[in-house]
Amino acid sequence: MSITCLLRCLIASLVVCFCLIPTHLIAKEFQVNTTLDEIDLNPGDTFCRTASDTCSLRAAVMESNALEGPDVIYLQAQTYNLTIDGTREDASLTGDLDILDSISIIGSGKTTTSITGSSQFRIFSILSNSINSFPKTSISNVTLTQGIQNEYGAVLFNNGNLSLDEVVIENAGSDPDEAVNIPAILNLNAILQITNSTIQNNDLGIYSENARLTISNSIFENNNNLAYNANEKGAALNVYNNFLHIESTIFRNNISKNSGGAFYAQLSGVTLDDVEFINNQALATPAYTHGGAIVLYNCNAIIGNSTFTNNTAFGAGGAIFNVMGDLSIRNSNFTKNSAIFENSSLGGAIGIQGNDEVEQNLTFFIEETVISENFSS
Repeated sequence: MSITCLLRCLIASLVVCFCLIPTHLIAKEFQVNTTLDEIDLNPGDTFCRTASDTCSLRAAVMESNALEGPDVIYLQAQTYNLTIDGTREDASLTGDLDILDSISIIGSGKTTTSITGSSQFRIFSILSNSINSFPKTSISNVTLTQGIQNEYGAVLFNNGNLSLDEVVIENAGSDPDEAVNIPAILNLNAILQITNSTIQNNDLGIYSENARLTISNSIFENNNNLAYNANEKGAALNVYNNFLHIESTIFRNNISKNSGGAFYAQLSGVTLDDVEFINNQALATPAYTHGGAIVLYNCNAIIGNSTFTNNTAFGAGGAIFNVMGDLSIRNSNFTKNSAIFENSSLGGAIGIQGNDEVEQNLTFFIEETVISENFSS
């Protein structure tokens, strides 16, 4: 058989194989070309089309949900406001944008493309469902802002597999006059990966429970958890029963009115590598608030190549307060951290507490680490 004949047979077989792929499983690309918040006319017909004969962000999400397989939505350098009032439905017809299937949402740049909840709505809810029980969603190159006061997340609720890259999340959360702060992101029974992103100027950055959370090359700053409530701990992160890995990330100028100025972790495996904690505060009177940067409660934690500078706690542990858990610290630096409650604060850099009522075999290991100019009253 000649080479020409072989090539013809190969091409023919490829065409046949391609034709056997159901058209509804082929990824669709939607180019959003309007900032108006309008619904899709006929979800599932493969066309993103509104009554205005345009493709809106909401219509693109609705069309993607109706099609099986991963799809891509492209956003222009514009501001997209969610404006359609309504709640208690998961089809993206009103309120937030409900994501039920795997999708990528790509903006033109985090400084030029923004999506707002208009201080009325959460922006995205990534939901598990019977068809795609764990949808894989990626959001990139966009700013998400002005969410709503809602216990299921001001900006994002994740119950799937979510990746954020080059994303800014800011100015989300509750009314400062309210007694409870709302997380910008609620990560529940899910997977969340954050890279090259900034979480800033929120009441509480992320609450994550029964989940996996990985963060790299990101910044958490100026998050202020100012409501004093027994459950409101950590201004940037509050995690419970998580696998938490953070690397090459900065936590700066976060303030909690309860323990854990930057973050609070409970019953979690925690690894930190090349992480900076600068000017974080756990401050409240007259209550004790521990861990100016971090509280680790019944965790197994490994910290390496990290720096803690100018963090302050009103109780114990100017930088770290570790309770009933194993802690290993290597190649790190603790400088000018403070535990400032008069005559009652312990551990200007690190405070450690066990359980007086239960016998425990806990490990605290530290090597090649600088501890300098820390203060405890």
